[in-house]
Amino acid sequence: MPKKPAVHPIADHEVDITWARTRQYMREDFARNVENFGGHGSWFTRLVWHLMPNVLAVSLYRVSRHLYLTGHGSLASLVSLLSLYLTRTELPPFSSIGRGFLIGHATAVTVIGRVGHNFTAYGVCGIGSGYGHDDVGAGPGRPVLGDNVTMAHCSLVQGPVVVGDNVSFGPHAHVTRDVPSNTMVIGAPSRVQRKPGPGAGESAAS
Repeated sequence: MPKKPAVHPIADHEVDITWARTRQYMREDFARNVENFGGHGSWFTRLVWHLMPNVLAVSLYRVSRHLYLTGHGSLASLVSLLSLYLTRTELPPFSSIGRGFLIGHATAVTVIGRVGHNFTAYGVCGIGSGYGHDDVGAGPGRPVLGDNVTMAHCSLVQGPVVVGDNVSFGPHAHVTRDVPSNTMVIGAPSRVQRKPGPGAGESAAS
C-alpha cells in the first residue's frame, strides 16, 4: 500500500535536521539583517538588533521549526504563539522557510507554505491558502516559492501556486497563479466606481 504523503511536507535541506544546522540557519538569517542594517555595529548594537521584532520573529521561527521537525509539536506551537504575541508575525512551525530569511518590517508578515533560501518579506505581506485545495508541495492549498524571492509591502501570494526563483513582487501585488523564474510582478489595477446615495452624481475621481 503506498505511503500517504505528509500533510506538511518538509524541504530536502530539513531532512534529519540538527540543532547545529538550525543554529547555522540563524546565523545566516542574522547576517542578512546585519547587511540590511548597514554594517556590523558594536556588540551592544548587535544585541539591540537581535531584540528587534523583525529579527526576533525569524529566530523564534527557527526554534519552533526545529522543535516541530524533531517531534515536539506542542512546544513548537507554544514558541510560535509567543512569537506572534511579541512580534505580530505569523510564521507557524509547519511552514518551511529556507536559510537567509529577512523580514524588513515585522508587522503582519504571514508565511504559510514553503519558501526557498534568501526570502525577503516586507511589512503587511505574506503567503497562504485561500484559493483551491491542490497540493503543489507545501500542503493542501498552500503556495511554494523558490529561492531569492522578495515580497514588497502589502503583496500577497495565495493558493496552490508555484513561484520560481529570483522573483520580485511589487507593492500590493496579489498572485493566485504560477509565476515563472526571473520575473517581476508589478501593478495593482483597481477600478473606481461611484458610491450609491448622496453625491453619487459627482465625479468619483478627479
